[in-house]
Formats: sequence, C-alpha cells, structure tokens
Amino acid sequence: VELCNLNYFLLFAEILIPLNLPQNYTWDIPDELLPLLKIGVRVEVNLGKSKKYAGIVYRIFENKPSTYIPKPILGIIDDNPIIHPQQLEFWYWLSQYYICSMGEVMQTALPPYLKFYSESTLIFNEAIEININRLTEDEFLIIQVLEVQKEITYNEIQKILPHRNISKIVHQLILKGYAFTQENLINKFKPKVDSFIVLHENYKNEIALQELFKNLEKSPSQLKILLAYVQLSKQAENVKVNDIINLADTTNAIINTLIKKGVFLKIKKIVSRFVDMPNSNLIHFQLSKEQELIKEQIINSFIKKSVFLLHGITGSGKTEIYIKIIEHYLQAEGQILFMLPEIALTTQIASRLKKYFGEFIVIYHSRISPNERTEVWEKVLNNKVKIILGARSALFLPFNNLQLIIVDEEHDLSYKQINNSPRFNARDAAIYYGNIFKAKVLLGSATPSFESMYNAQQKKYGYGYLNVRFGEATLPTIEIINLNNIELQFTAFSPLFLEAIRNTLAEKKQIILFHNRRGYAPYYFCKKCNWIPTCKYCNVSLTYFKFKNQLSCNYCGTKYPIVQTCAACGTVGLEIKKYGTEQLEELINTMLPDIVVRRMDIDTMKGKNDFQNLLTNFENKEIDILIGTQMVVKGLDFDNVGLVGIVDADSILNFTDFRVSERAFQMMAQVSGRAGRKHSNSKVVLQTFMPNNQILQFLKNHNYFDLYDFEINARQQFNFPPFSRLISISIKHKDLHIAYNAALTFTKLFIGNQEIQVKGPIEPPINRIRNLYIWNILIKINRNHPQIPLIKSKMVQQLNSIRLLPEFKSIVIVIDVDNC
Repeated sequence: VELCNLNYFLLFAEILIPLNLPQNYTWDIPDELLPLLKIGVRVEVNLGKSKKYAGIVYRIFENKPSTYIPKPILGIIDDNPIIHPQQLEFWYWLSQYYICSMGEVMQTALPPYLKFYSESTLIFNEAIEININRLTEDEFLIIQVLEVQKEITYNEIQKILPHRNISKIVHQLILKGYAFTQENLINKFKPKVDSFIVLHENYKNEIALQELFKNLEKSPSQLKILLAYVQLSKQAENVKVNDIINLADTTNAIINTLIKKGVFLKIKKIVSRFVDMPNSNLIHFQLSKEQELIKEQIINSFIKKSVFLLHGITGSGKTEIYIKIIEHYLQAEGQILFMLPEIALTTQIASRLKKYFGEFIVIYHSRISPNERTEVWEKVLNNKVKIILGARSALFLPFNNLQLIIVDEEHDLSYKQINNSPRFNARDAAIYYGNIFKAKVLLGSATPSFESMYNAQQKKYGYGYLNVRFGEATLPTIEIINLNNIELQFTAFSPLFLEAIRNTLAEKKQIILFHNRRGYAPYYFCKKCNWIPTCKYCNVSLTYFKFKNQLSCNYCGTKYPIVQTCAACGTVGLEIKKYGTEQLEELINTMLPDIVVRRMDIDTMKGKNDFQNLLTNFENKEIDILIGTQMVVKGLDFDNVGLVGIVDADSILNFTDFRVSERAFQMMAQVSGRAGRKHSNSKVVLQTFMPNNQILQFLKNHNYFDLYDFEINARQQFNFPPFSRLISISIKHKDLHIAYNAALTFTKLFIGNQEIQVKGPIEPPINRIRNLYIWNILIKINRNHPQIPLIKSKMVQQLNSIRLLPEFKSIVIVIDVDNC
C-alpha cells in the first residue's frame, strides 16, 4: 500500500467506499481541505448523481485520472484517522488474496456506526404555491407535514404512510414541483450518557455541610439521600443518580426536590459502556511441569519463528498456558488479540480471563451492540486497552502496537467467512496480519487442521505437543454402539445409550448430548408415496419445527404452514422422519420428567445474554442434560460432565468432501473432550450404523496422528491441500441452463492450460438456493506456484469477459479462495 506524505501540492485522493466497485475511485481535494486531509480519515463524497457516502482516504497523489473528471470531496468527517496504515495494508492484502474489492473489505471491517449512512430527505419547495386540488390524499398528508417541518426523511414518510409505496408518492410530489430530494449522511452512533449529582458549592465547606444536615433532620428521606451521597463520594469523584437511588432506596422525585432546593446540581456526562474491573488482585496460579515446559518452548520458539502451533489434547490446560504467555507479552506494553471461533465461547473464557487481567480486557464480536462495537474500536485505536477477546471480526480492529495473536481452536470452520465477501479464513489472515506488525501468532487446538500440522512438520511453524490432561483427569473412554439389528427406543436412543444416561444421572453427574440437526425433524413426508415438501426457492427438504408449528427452509429461512395433505398422492396426514435437537429435548423430557433439560442451538440462543445465562446455569449444576448442535462442541469446560453422547455419528461422516475424515474426527473428538475433565470414569457414547468406519476407530483410540498420516498421504497423491491451493467458483442464475452454459464457457477458456487444473462444471447436491441455480467449478493450483497472483488476475479477467456477453450479464459469480 502506497502511503504518501501530505503536502500542499497534492491534489487528488483515492478513497475507499463500502461497495463492491471494480476499482477504487479518485476525488479532487479542494484547496480549503488540503491542510486537514489525512490518510485514514473519513470524508464525505458523492458517487453517481447524488448518492453520498462516507469513504476512507486510502492514498493521496498528484496525477489526475485520465479516464474521468474527479468530483470534489464534500467534507472531512474526522479530525484524526480512524484506522492506521497497517489496517490499510491488511485490507489490500485481503482484497488481493481473496479476490474481492477493498470496498467489500471495508464494509466487513468497520463497525456499523462508523459507516455513516446516506439517507434521502424530502425538502419543501417554498417558492411554489400549493394547489390542493392537484394532490392525492397521501400526497396531501406529506405536504401538511412539510409545510410545518420544511423537510422529512424517507423513513419518516414511511411511518406516516405505512404499507404504501412511498417512492411513487415522492416522485409525484417532485414532478409537481412541490418538493425536491437531498441526500444526507447520518451518524447513528450515540454515546452513553449518565446522570450524576454533585453537591452545590455552597455546601462544600464543613460548617455549611453540618448546617445542611441539621436542616434536613425533619425530612428523613432527604437526609438519607445526603448521607448516601457523602458515602458514595468517598468512593468515586462522580456519583451516579442511580447509585444514590439504590443505596438510599429512594426515588428520582425526592432527589429532584433537593436539586430544586439548591442542595445538589444534576449534570450529564458521556460514560463508557464497559465496566472497568480492578486489576489489583489478579489471581495467580502455578503451571504443571508439562505446561511450564511447553510455555518455555513457545517463548523460545518465538525468538526465531513468528508462528507456533500448540497441540494439546482436550483438557490439557491450554488456556492456562495462554494466560502465562499473555502475561509475558503484557510486560512489553503491546496489544494482544485473543481469537475464538464462536461467540458462545467468549462468555466462558472472558469470565476466566477477567479474573486474571481485570480492566486490561474488552470483548468484541457481532453480538454486542453497534454502539459497543464503536466504543471498542475507539479504545483500540487510541491504545486504551491491552487485551481484546473476540471472534473473527476482532481481527479488523485498528491495532497500532499488536504484539501477540492467539488463535484458539485454530482448526474450527467458524474462522472461515462463507456467506459474504471477503470469504477469508481468520486464522490465515491473522498470520499475515501478525507479520505486518512483526507480532507473534500462537495457534492452539486439540485437533489441529492438517494444513497447520503440515506447516509445523515442515518447520515453518514452531510446534509443541501437550499429551496429558491437567491435574488428575484422564481422557474419557469411547464406546461405539452398533445400531444394526438394534431397535431404537423413543425414536432416537438405543437401550445401551439410555442405560448410560440413567447411570450418569444416578451418579449426580451432568450430560451433554450432541446432534448436528436443528428443529424437530429434518423430514416431513408421506408414508404412502414418500413425497417430501420442499422449499419453493431452494431444492431442499423443509425442516419441521414443532414449537413454532411450521416448516422452515434452513437455507433461505422461508417459513411454511404445516402440510396436511400429500401433494403427490393426496394422502391425508403426513409423518415425520428422523429427529432434530427440538425432538430430542422433548423425548428426554418424556422419558425422564424429573430432570432439567435445556437446548443450545441457533433457535434457542437468540438474545444477547442467552449464551451466558445457559452456560452459567449448567456450570452451577442447575441443568442435568444439555442438548445442542455444534455450539456444544467448541471449547466449553465444565467440571461435572460424566457423559457425552453423540446421537447420530453417521450424519457427521456422510459428506462428499475431501476433508470429511478430518472434520468428522475433529468434531467428534472435540465434543468427546467435554467429558472427563475432572473425573477419570467419564465416558463418551456414540451411535452408528457404521461401527467399523476407520475414522471411528481412530477416534476410539484418541489417535490423531495415525489419521493425519493416513489422510496426508492421500492428499499428496491426489494433490489436495496442503499440497495445492483451491479456488471454488460458483456461477448462479435463475435459469438452470444459463448458469450451466456460463460455467461451461469459463472452463473451456482453460483447456490446455498447464498451470492449473479445472474441474467442472459440477452440480452441487443442493443445486438451487434462493431461486438461483448453482454450478460449481473447482480450480486447483500447485501450492508453490510462483505466479499465483497472476493466475488469479487472469481468472478474474476471464470471468468479467463472460459477464460482458449479453446472455450472461445477469449471472452471479461467487469466488471462494482456499475453499472449505
């Protein structure tokens, strides 16, 4: 990234806009803005006829664009940059590596309230006389408001005329000359404001204060407030009104009475949304001998290598090692990023880390409010916080002195963004981001990704293996239940599975049941002809949700009423097939009515604090059985779990993907690791119709290394990662044949090309989502090919050339680099 120093001879600025644009555009810098303009500040610019955007200054230079006349920058929003040069360099790399625009990276990176939104406003034209007879009823309502307010936003118009098409109404008012439109940038960030009271100057000397106490003796409720104020003012300089109310058990009305008497003054102040925790009584602990050796190995490795892979079996105490490594780097006064794959995990680990680091730590992820995200951004920007704990979005924070990145559960699929561009892997991006700062990156996992393990074996990363559990805990025994010739009871459970559940409950231990299907039942079908209702927008069966009494598509989210009659044969009364987490919860409640069962999946974890509340209740032993999807797999640590049950192992094994063995092992090993963390007699029970599956045998023996050796040899033979790089291209269109022909046209362009392998077009198992048909193309490039950036560039040019053809102009192209 070229960053120029500003001087008064520079005339133009390249500005990033949060849109998927074919290139970054240039704007003219007016003379009056030259002394104020800096790289990294937000500026207000026009794009198109009138649309306004808040862009970020990326580059300042002298050369005027040759193909268009740049518009002037309208204004500067910030006094100082909101990002540092390191972030711009990182954004550029993301856009190049993951084949997307820098505007898309900006859209993902910035918190919502740092991206000022353009809002259309209707302005009253006072220069023209209104003819009421020319107005419709709806137009008349708007004109009445405009005559008073002079201007009104489109959102306000929609509130006045709900369920109306306001664009037509506004268009008519403009055509008649009664109004015109204007675009304004809206800043939605609102700082938190609290009310405080202070003692009036007249009572700040001791004699006057004593006199005040005497005067209030006849008003006990007011005297109580004064006493509470004196007590609180000794603890903090500013006393909150709410704190007075709580301590004195009083009301705002009585406080206001004292304010009217001139005893107190009420003031409002902007305060932080984050409660600082004291860090004077931090908890200290001793590492085990094995942990201490690994810690020293990490520190010594970081002298020569920038990345270290900590391979520690579940329950081996990786978190304690992380804490000691953080302590080591805190002494250098740098910033530390601790990354987790799931929001659910931040609640439990955050509480543990806060015990050690107090006010040094803040949390950042998409579940906190936009206002909170903006505040964290400003804290990091101004170096007011040392440790940031967060999900993949935390990687975009504006660090300026980053010294350590910890990527816990580095193998986890949640680190890969798949729904929006940039489709980046946060683990890989963290390694590059660390390189920008010369920071160290610590990867941790009980089941490392094969790419990371390969890099460790090639000595690219440092590596340490922790193969003993912390304390006296041992790995759980794994029992595989063969479902062949066994009649399942209560639809889902074998007799042996039920026996294990009852025995565990009898021992007063808790249970985690893992099942990777949401809803009540994944299939709702006709028993006579096997017809299954499907989504009208996606070629996928609908999931039955009993609690909501509806069918739902898990791909596009469309909801459907329950079907009573088969659309194929007319049979009345459809039945359910298989089971989801909702049905498992109901079955357990029916079978064991006296125990407490809770469910942890995307349908139950809606609110901001739902994760925290559920995990706290489970940790406090208020829940006997926790049923969940992948959320229960990842890193949760509970003392009293005696049994982990995998209800349907086959649903994890039956995928057509070259990584299926790796991912199935990782998922089952991770959920198995929730058992036996404090007890030697804990176990894992899994049900399967494929008991001799090789992956299950590796899992039963906790044998990661044999699985790795087996898989890595196969991948080398067939040139799959880590021996190659994959780029997946999905071409979509509402017409199946147009999508196919576009994909076929693209693949033909690479016939005879020796640099890459092109596979496809391939129709995926679910070939239509959101009414778009899909054809996939897989591009495979040798890992060490010297011209990968050039190959990517040529590929994008070919895709753009196809889109220029009239028959393909409306196709949708999705590019996924390092496809998962």
